[in-house]
Amino acid sequence: TDFIGTIDNVSVKEVQGFASPSGTTSAFKLVESASTGTHLFYNTADVTVLNNTKHTTFIYAKKAENNWIGLAEGTSTTAFAYFDLENGVVGNITGTGSPTAEIKLISNGWYKCSISYTTVSTSVRARFYSSKDGTTTSYTGNGTDGVYIYGTQLEQQSYATSYIKNEGDANG
Repeated sequence: TDFIGTIDNVSVKEVQGFASPSGTTSAFKLVESASTGTHLFYNTADVTVLNNTKHTTFIYAKKAENNWIGLAEGTSTTAFAYFDLENGVVGNITGTGSPTAEIKLISNGWYKCSISYTTVSTSVRARFYSSKDGTTTSYTGNGTDGVYIYGTQLEQQSYATSYIKNEGDANG
């Protein structure tokens, strides 16, 4: 996969034969655990960035049993937004760095969810949360529910561009 990270109270399972936004069968399902807590995956290490500079992070996501996903960016939740994958709308946006968020329908229920913000330090760490209601990321899961995910990217600019797949890259 393109993302090397850590998971907390979730599993990331490849969905066999399930088409991603790119048309390939390389989508994944972010599945919540049956425990109570925050259900997320995130970068293993901080990414070094320029301070006081606009950055954007995005992920492709599709509703499964859960129809909300949360996206946080920063070293201590600098910027955070919820995305409604059933109705295609941005939910609550919070944090420092004047965050803004956008959701765009790509095709077949897949959305491109992005959050843009001004960095308040020289490091960031993307975090992606499963949510039942778009108001909290901490809840009791059932071990089977989740959301579909595909491709994520961090960019030093105020908007999301096209996804650049890099799994053949030494960093991917």
